[in-house]
Amino acid sequence: MNANPALTDASSFNVASCFSDANTAPSIDDRLAILGHEIRNPLSALSFALEAWPSTKDDPQLADDLLKLMRRQVTQLTRLCNDLLDAGKIAQGKLSICRCALSVGQVVQDACEEIRPFIAQRGLTMTVSIAGAPLSLLGDESKLTQVFANLLHNAAKFTDRNGHLQISLEKDCDTAVVILRDNGCGMCVDQVQAVFRPPTASVNRSRRPGGGLGIGLRLAKSIVELHGGSIEAFSKGTGRGSTFVVRLPLADATSRSSAYMV
Repeated sequence: MNANPALTDASSFNVASCFSDANTAPSIDDRLAILGHEIRNPLSALSFALEAWPSTKDDPQLADDLLKLMRRQVTQLTRLCNDLLDAGKIAQGKLSICRCALSVGQVVQDACEEIRPFIAQRGLTMTVSIAGAPLSLLGDESKLTQVFANLLHNAAKFTDRNGHLQISLEKDCDTAVVILRDNGCGMCVDQVQAVFRPPTASVNRSRRPGGGLGIGLRLAKSIVELHGGSIEAFSKGTGRGSTFVVRLPLADATSRSSAYMV
């Protein structure tokens, strides 16, 4: 399998600037503490559900509620594990991208469905706008779904109850453009510039309340760039929401499915 040189260069840049920045990244002890926190929360919810399960014998509604709770927490743990594994593969230059023809709209829809329970749990609403003819590209469906799921999860995490998320898909010449807007806590200029880099202590305090490894956005950037695309973050300031724009090249008529290792 042949690697695309441009994509290999992009991967090298991401490894250096997004996953191995010893000058700005938290210490290993801090990262382990954050990881423990991220794992403990869903495990605590699962433990509660299991302890309450004997009470569901005569309460079908409680059983249904607990099952939904457990599914949400398992999904959260699965996402965290997948992100950690993929981050490690990118850092080692071993992430495999399997390209095939896919619908960008369907990928966005799949990501929305994956995150919808978390959005509902947070007390938020979401609008999905996919207009025009279907847009196709050659890409890794599971990895791109992971990208948009991570972006949606991040937006929901930093948007207060009764807030709103809006995700749209449009075409710009030969490029698919996915725009995600939220009316959440927003970011100052320094945070916008650092949002795809390892979080410093100050970023953790201001943009990441309650912890968070900060892997999701960095991983999303790396995967998008491995597809020949780009991702940008925008915000008008603290308390004024955030916007993320993903651009991916559309497939042309002569493109063929391929797989490569980077």
